[in-house]
Amino acid sequence: MNTSRELKSAVGAVVVLVLSLLLATPFAYTWTGSHSAGPPSCISMLHLNIPGTTISSAQTVPAADDLPEYCSVVGVISPAVHFEVRMPPSWNGKMYFRGNGGFGGHIVLDTSLGLSRGYATVATDLGHQSPDISDASWALDNRPAEIDFGYRAVHVSSVVGKIIIRSYYGSLPKHSYFEGCSNGGRLGLQEAERYPEDFDGIIAGAPDMDFTGLMINFNWDMQSQRATDTSSDLTPEKAVLIGGAVLAACDGIDGLVDGLIDDPRKCHFKPSSLLCKAGDAPNCLTQPQVEALEKIYSGPHTSDGKRIYPGFARGGETPDASFNGFDAWLINTPDSPSGAFAFQDQFFRYLAFKDDNANFYWGNFDFDTDPRRTTFMGTILNATNRSLADFNRAGGKLLMYQGWSDFAMTPFRTIEFYESVQRELGVKRTDNFARLFMAPGMFHCSDGPGPNDFDYLTATERWVEKGIAPNSIVAQHLDEDGNVDRTRPLCAYPQVARYKGAGSIDQAANFRCVQPKSE
Repeated sequence: MNTSRELKSAVGAVVVLVLSLLLATPFAYTWTGSHSAGPPSCISMLHLNIPGTTISSAQTVPAADDLPEYCSVVGVISPAVHFEVRMPPSWNGKMYFRGNGGFGGHIVLDTSLGLSRGYATVATDLGHQSPDISDASWALDNRPAEIDFGYRAVHVSSVVGKIIIRSYYGSLPKHSYFEGCSNGGRLGLQEAERYPEDFDGIIAGAPDMDFTGLMINFNWDMQSQRATDTSSDLTPEKAVLIGGAVLAACDGIDGLVDGLIDDPRKCHFKPSSLLCKAGDAPNCLTQPQVEALEKIYSGPHTSDGKRIYPGFARGGETPDASFNGFDAWLINTPDSPSGAFAFQDQFFRYLAFKDDNANFYWGNFDFDTDPRRTTFMGTILNATNRSLADFNRAGGKLLMYQGWSDFAMTPFRTIEFYESVQRELGVKRTDNFARLFMAPGMFHCSDGPGPNDFDYLTATERWVEKGIAPNSIVAQHLDEDGNVDRTRPLCAYPQVARYKGAGSIDQAANFRCVQPKSE
């Protein structure tokens, strides 16, 4: 790292220290009027003097689209962490932080989950500006930006956000919550591990905590399909075939034929069962397609069979209108490269290695020798390097959720992470502060044939504020017209939902959470 980068990192560390001290001591610019008199004018927030921070705008945004009026404060924390704080007039006394997906690059615009409930909300761009969340070119030879993306941006934005909230309302938030999925889930786990006192409750959906492993997996899936940006061995039409065959083989393994595979670990569908006997045809897979699918399910391995990262679960391969399933993440077409193709290509050019190589060709990645080259960046990007013990001691609560039919973030890696916490801290201790909810038939963060819409924020609030730990959360599935057509309880892992034997299988009340039978 050159001297300029080292200086920037040092300055960043000083800024974090100063901001932390500001929260622990009286702040120079605080509202001194009575709470009943209401907060100061929004525009007065322009005059805040926060070390290392520039406030660029402060304006009142009128109520619209079921959201209340709010004071929007926008600024930047040195060197380049842009943020926005939104503060409604009827404040519930709490802070809600929304995490970014993909590679970030713009301040998250949708904080409505918190704002509609009276939260003051905070969001950031993760330290860089980019037109697309699949673009990582900003990271080229830019270690400070990589660190901000990896973990620092959320922390400093939460600290500054609390200062602004205190200045506007006259008091700090009584509770602070973080919510994010995918990369946002990773950021939540980074917070829990690195800055355990920033948030009282963290919601981490489909967290790509092993970021380097995830990208290696994406690369494996592309190499396995001999992919280009416009083609791959598997096609959307063959995804329909695969999805139907998997469901036919495994739908009933949980004792209920309902279009969902409750636990894909019990599904042993073999791609070779679809092998074409007399040339390619719509109702079979060619030998290269069989081999590609087998590799997608197995995940990346070295040439001597050592596993690098788990593959994907069986179930949910059939495409739907959400464009968030198997086809969108793993199949390249002339109309669009897959999510896996786009993200891994950018990652290996700009984020994978200690020394960047913008000309690195993803197809040359060697699974025997190159994974170790990602180790350095893994110390910055991965949320697998530290313990959650301090977060537990701080009284924090962690709610994780994951779709079983997620073809971006494999459910197997999420379960491995959660079970590693159980091994370190013990099952009972883990259960007191961290719970995982697996959603059959749910795609990446949402969508899919299974119930995938649920109120994780209320469940986390009840846990943090009332000490009521969530044993189950009712999820719903919406039809194409937005109507609820199925509800089902999501159970705290390892429990699973089992039909009681009477009533509609589309009503959550007819299911109960039980311990799965050991095989």
